Amino acid sequence: MTRRFIAAVPLFTLTLTACALLIRVAAPEPSAHFDLLVLDREQPRLWPWLTAHFLHTDNAHLGWNLVAFVGLGWLGERGGRGRFFVSIAAGIIAVDIWFAWIDATLRFYCGLSGVLNTVLLATLYGLRREIAAPWLIGVAGLVALKLGIEWHSGVALFTHTRWPPAVGAHIAGFVAGLILVAAYAWSDRTRGV
Repeated sequence: MTRRFIAAVPLFTLTLTACALLIRVAAPEPSAHFDLLVLDREQPRLWPWLTAHFLHTDNAHLGWNLVAFVGLGWLGERGGRGRFFVSIAAGIIAVDIWFAWIDATLRFYCGLSGVLNTVLLATLYGLRREIAAPWLIGVAGLVALKLGIEWHSGVALFTHTRWPPAVGAHIAGFVAGLILVAAYAWSDRTRGV
């Protein structure tokens, strides 16, 4: 019973959530600690390529991101912690590439929402045996529609932070999610899973 409960608890998700909460307490915006952890084009440092994804501009920004992250972690980790971890890593890499080479208009970047789009698509793929495909495709389609509206309007639909929305990060995460799901599907098909 205890082992089954521990296996069902999304330990990786809860650990990263605790880290994001601790970072918020230790490095609120504005502060010198925040400035050390945020991605900043004018202050090239290595660690912000990771820390910026768990750094948030305000409590609403943090709250929305963590509610989504915990929900996705609860669903995604039970399907396989390895793939869940890979989806987070792929999202971080995709958003970092977007920030470094695709959108030079922003000086700063922080937040988890771009990565969440990768994690969402990977989680939906992981649920394919439990939930009918039309529902999963419908959710992915609604997220794509949301991203299209945000891209067109330049306004994030669910959060309004002190900083301009980084819609390109959301799209980078979504594209990474599509690529990751295609890779998972190909891998599963070749292994006969």
